[in-house]
Amino acid sequence: MSPAFRSLCLLSFAMVVGVMGTALISPLYGLYQEAWHLQTVEVSLIYVIYMGGALCALLLFGRLPDVLGFQKTMAWALAAIWLGTLVSLLAWNVASLTVGRFIVGAASSMVTTSASLGFLHVAPPEKRNRMAMLSSILIAFGFGVGPLMGGILGQWAPAPLVTTYVPTLVLALLGIAGLRRVQVHPHDSAAAQRR
Repeated sequence: MSPAFRSLCLLSFAMVVGVMGTALISPLYGLYQEAWHLQTVEVSLIYVIYMGGALCALLLFGRLPDVLGFQKTMAWALAAIWLGTLVSLLAWNVASLTVGRFIVGAASSMVTTSASLGFLHVAPPEKRNRMAMLSSILIAFGFGVGPLMGGILGQWAPAPLVTTYVPTLVLALLGIAGLRRVQVHPHDSAAAQRR
């Protein structure tokens, strides 16, 4: 396996984990409604706060991958997804769950923007025109896998409002470790050293 292909795989894995972790909660809202006697407006509020976190991160930190580099930004974003997922796992009411969802929302924006930039730095120059398509496919895949996993675990796992979050906690740590092994294409690393 070539270093470029391995780096693309590791970066793709980290991106899918980040996106999957954001969408995992979708099938659980019904369980939260039942367990916490939530009204529909409270469930909508949790979702709106999540989207607010995503928008705030784009507006405030959208240039962070250009400043810190895509690997550091993505590692920090996955760490934030891990933290937001842990807060969601430990949540005891709407307010605590909303905090977790805000963190996850903000981090998810940083995962997608930094990964999209990362694909351009990792791929060989002749394949860079395909990276936008790869990024879109991985985002769609992550948004599909998240609710699927959440639905399966929410339906059949014991204590679903806790155990459903465990795969994201484990996979996010693996994603962070994998990012350390991602290698930038030699042409890009040489250009970065000249700056």
